[in-house]
Amino acid sequence: QLQADYAEKKKSHEKTRSDLSSTTNQLTKQNDDLNTRLQNTRDELISSQEQLTELKSQTATLQSTNQTLVQQRSQLKEEVSTLQYRIQMMTSEHQDQQKQKTKRITALETELTTEKNTANKLRNQLRELNIQLKEKVAERTDEVKRLQKEFDNAKEELLGKEEIIATAEMKLQDA
Repeated sequence: QLQADYAEKKKSHEKTRSDLSSTTNQLTKQNDDLNTRLQNTRDELISSQEQLTELKSQTATLQSTNQTLVQQRSQLKEEVSTLQYRIQMMTSEHQDQQKQKTKRITALETELTTEKNTANKLRNQLRELNIQLKEKVAERTDEVKRLQKEFDNAKEELLGKEEIIATAEMKLQDA
């Protein structure tokens, strides 16, 4: 009976040993799996840390770039403001110049109109004077013709009287 108990215990012990060995193998396998997973997780963690470091570096670079862009934007805004001011000044100057030119043109047009009116007035006066001159020339011509006619008549009369006197003188001398 002891032997049977011993055999049974041995058998139970061997089964337990076999179970223990199987469990040990399973645990070893699980441990190896867990170690592999742990190593993979560590590798992922290292990779993630490297990526995080790279992302932090990129973030710092982007922040620096952003800072530079913000400064450039500020400078550009100042330049735009300066250009807008210059444009306003130039526009104002241009408008002033245009007003001056418009005033000058208006003054010149007024002067030209005045000169045209004066020229027309002088032309009309000249026309009237020419008409008056023609009328006076016609009157003088008529008077000259009348006087010439009177002169010619007086001359003929004088010649006629001179002939009478000459004839009378000849008669007197003959007598």
